[in-house]
This record gives sequence, C-alpha cells and structure tokens, in this order.
Amino acid sequence: MSDRLRCEKVDNCFANARTYRYWMPFALDEEKVSFLGQMGELFVKKNLRRPFFRIETDRGVQMKGIFGDKSMKVSFPEERWEEEQKLWEQKMEEMMEE
Repeated sequence: MSDRLRCEKVDNCFANARTYRYWMPFALDEEKVSFLGQMGELFVKKNLRRPFFRIETDRGVQMKGIFGDKSMKVSFPEERWEEEQKLWEQKMEEMMEE
C-alpha cells in the first residue's frame, strides 16, 4: 500500500469481521465511484441529504461510502481476507494513477 492510501481496522459487532476504513487523497465523486463500481454490483442512493453508495463484488468484498467523502469502509470475506485486501488495494492504486 502506498503513502497515498491509508487504512485502519474498524471495530464492529462481528467478532471476526475484516472491515477497514480507507482514506484516499481525493473525494469520492461520481467518476471514482463508477470506476470502483466496475469491481461488482453498484448500488447508489442519491435522493438523501448525504448520498451514498455500496458495491458488492462476486468475491465477497463490500465497499460503502458517501459521495464527497475522502474515506470509505471496505469489508473483506473472513476466509480469504488477506488475498482480497491485497487485490483491492492494487485496484485502488490503479485508480490513483489515472
């Protein structure tokens, strides 16, 4: 992971949860969310005061965030979280290079 992408583990009610909050050097606008949406199924709820998105991949990774924020939560499947986290971080690095 580069210096541009920062993360920390998020505590939640599930004992073995692998959820992390990632901070990016950019705001999550429609272009960035659309790029991330290529990783899976994108759900968008724009008619709220703080529009949000959720992406679910066929590999079990879930991303959740709010448009305009510079962070999002990412949950990785417990049984192969290290592999999935590495792949996801590589995809984020690609996005930051474009």
